Formats: sequence, C-alpha cells, structure tokens
Amino acid sequence: MLGIQQEGAVMAVKQETRLEDQVFDFVRESEESVLEAGRKLSKTIGEFMPIEVPAVRDLVAGIFDFTGEVLKTQRDFARKVLDEARTTVEAAPKS
Repeated sequence: MLGIQQEGAVMAVKQETRLEDQVFDFVRESEESVLEAGRKLSKTIGEFMPIEVPAVRDLVAGIFDFTGEVLKTQRDFARKVLDEARTTVEAAPKS
C-alpha cells in the first residue's frame, strides 16, 4: 500500500504524462495543419515557378540546425538557473 506522499507522487506523474500527451497531440495536429497549408502553397506557387527541392531542403536543414542550437542554449541556461536555485536553497539558513 502506498503512503500519502507516494500516492501524490504517482498522481503527479500521471498528470504530467497526460499533459505531455496533450502537448504532443497539439504539436502533431499543428504540424499537419502547417503541412497542409504548405502543400496548397506549393501547388499554387508551382503553377507559376518551379521549386528547386534541393535548395528548399538545404534551407530547411539550416533552419533546424539553427533551432537546435537555440534549444541547446536554452537548455544550458535552464540548467544554470536550476543549479543556482538549488545552491541558494541549500545555502539558506535552516529554521
């Protein structure tokens, strides 16, 4: 049998998992909407000018490389903030 704290932890994990699932569902739905809009735009533009697929792929690759670096920088920053917060809490006088 689980204690009250353990039950609370289990419930928190389940809620976090549900929230993550909802976020991923939203992202997938948003991506599909963007892809559909891209298909329509490509079809319309394609009627007026050819799209060079390798150039577009290079552009997309560059955008994702840049975004990856931004996310890495944000992750590093978040870790530093958490480390500083932990250090501050640990150094605080205990009552």
